Amino acid sequence: MNKKLLAPTLFAAAFILAGCGSETTSTTTAAAAGSTPSAADDCGGGVQPALVRGNRYFDYDVIPNLTASVAKWEVAVTGRVIGWTEGRSVYDVEHVERYATVAIEVETAAKVEDPSQRDVAYFDVSLGSDTINAEGIAADNKPTPEELERAIPLGTRMIAIGNTAPTPEEERYAPSIRIEGYEAGRPAGAPLASLTVQGSLVETKNGCTASIRAQDQDVSYWTAHAAELAGNEATAATSPGSFQNLVDELSNYKPN
Repeated sequence: MNKKLLAPTLFAAAFILAGCGSETTSTTTAAAAGSTPSAADDCGGGVQPALVRGNRYFDYDVIPNLTASVAKWEVAVTGRVIGWTEGRSVYDVEHVERYATVAIEVETAAKVEDPSQRDVAYFDVSLGSDTINAEGIAADNKPTPEELERAIPLGTRMIAIGNTAPTPEEERYAPSIRIEGYEAGRPAGAPLASLTVQGSLVETKNGCTASIRAQDQDVSYWTAHAAELAGNEATAATSPGSFQNLVDELSNYKPN
């Protein structure tokens, strides 16, 4: 199997039952899609991360801070969201994994795989999978690009960390797999990266930090570490200024 982050279905699998959190692994779920986000969901207003997460469970290895995450993965940038579009679809025998593509106008790039990612970086965002049965595809309700844009509006600051997405040839690790719309949502030849669970953060109106995938406690590890580096008290994800601390940490990243 390709060593890159082949797909969030492999890295951040969807489960029917939640597992237990620990120091090294974590499982999270969001409110069902379509539910009304609470104040805790949007951490101060302006974004609705629960709509992006949907009602899915992610199991993943917890990375203790942003610097360690940047060191582990291939692409790490911060900037402003400039577009949401439909992304690729990965078909297997019994399911099809759906993605959206988010475009980020980059302000700071700590790591890139292609020079173009210092200007605009494209990341795919897993929206979950649909079941394929004898009658065809049983589609679940997934957010449209318009709904994603309302949840995470254009101009929102975002920290995006991930690996280069596999090409269709790399992703066909089984004969049953086919990919549609691989270049959807980006110019031909523009590189695509896959978001990690923790490396998918957005800023709220009052400068707090909200995750579109990871659970709050795993974001708090990062914000506490960033506040220690910054020498201020914005230690929690719900602290105004916590997102800027993370941006500063990313900007100051130095590879070993």
